[in-house]
Amino acid sequence: MLVAFGLAMAALIAGVLTAGWYIVEIAALFVALGAVGGMGGNETARAFMEGVRDLAPTALVIGLARGILIVLEDGQVVDTILYALASGLGDAGTTAAAGAMFAAQTAINFFVPSGSGQAALMMPLMAPLADLVGVSRQTTVLAFQMGDGFTNMIVPTSAVLLGVLSLSGISWPTWARWLWPLQAALFALGLAALALAVAVGYA
Repeated sequence: MLVAFGLAMAALIAGVLTAGWYIVEIAALFVALGAVGGMGGNETARAFMEGVRDLAPTALVIGLARGILIVLEDGQVVDTILYALASGLGDAGTTAAAGAMFAAQTAINFFVPSGSGQAALMMPLMAPLADLVGVSRQTTVLAFQMGDGFTNMIVPTSAVLLGVLSLSGISWPTWARWLWPLQAALFALGLAALALAVAVGYA
């Protein structure tokens, strides 16, 4: 089964890069992989529904995030927000602006732990803000990735984290006390990486 999985991943990469595979082809590949693993039609459908159940909250967050953006755009509020943010960050320099974006993404991750939901909510604001303050969009994406990724190990709003802690019999306060030094080190490392990205013109 592990060999079949490895071959399926290789086929997936090759198909996407060379043959233009997308959702239909990828779905067919995974159905075939399930058949290799001995899953019949009913078991495959059941596994699919379990996956849908796990992804439903994420889909809801993405929809709500899109709704928030539509309200902001139709209410002509986005430009006001961007102007206020750019005015505050523009004089601070590009390195400070990139660090502020990282800090903002880290804070937002507490309220929206879903990476895709957070991207739908924040990137439509962060991308034009980056253009206004002189930070490359690739550096902005780096700030987003680190802000979304690092604190997934500690935010109590992450269903995955709380589920794993529950299975392990570890309380969140105990985990947080043990992990916060690592989080502080990762945040400092992230700031250093962003400073380097700005210095070398990462784009």
